[in-house]
Amino acid sequence: MIYREEDNELTSKVLTLTRSEVLFLDDAFSFMLDPEHRATSSKFTVPVALVVRLGLAVLQSEDTGTVAIEFVDNELWMLRECCVSTDVYNGDNVGITLRKKIYEALLRKYLDQQQVFEHLVSGIGPF
Repeated sequence: MIYREEDNELTSKVLTLTRSEVLFLDDAFSFMLDPEHRATSSKFTVPVALVVRLGLAVLQSEDTGTVAIEFVDNELWMLRECCVSTDVYNGDNVGITLRKKIYEALLRKYLDQQQVFEHLVSGIGPF
């Protein structure tokens, strides 16, 4: 099975993020006002709605330590772009943990289909 973007554009997925992961993402993003106002210390510009959800997650994670946030696939690909596997935040290796969570969310359907296929053909002997 091949990943096709059109299969997942509107599919939402929930990631449970640690406080360090949320703070890392919040620091990595700035919101898009318009193309002329892009000067920022953040790595990436994203829609305001995503910054608002991350801001709410910052506040919620203060009490709980973790928070569940819903993302659509296009947002998950944006998150993936800001995470380098060696990124560390507050002593936590957030780069690799975020990448694993993002890939799991994006590719779960295809991993499940692959397992079903392998199970189906496992009983077929040589011809």
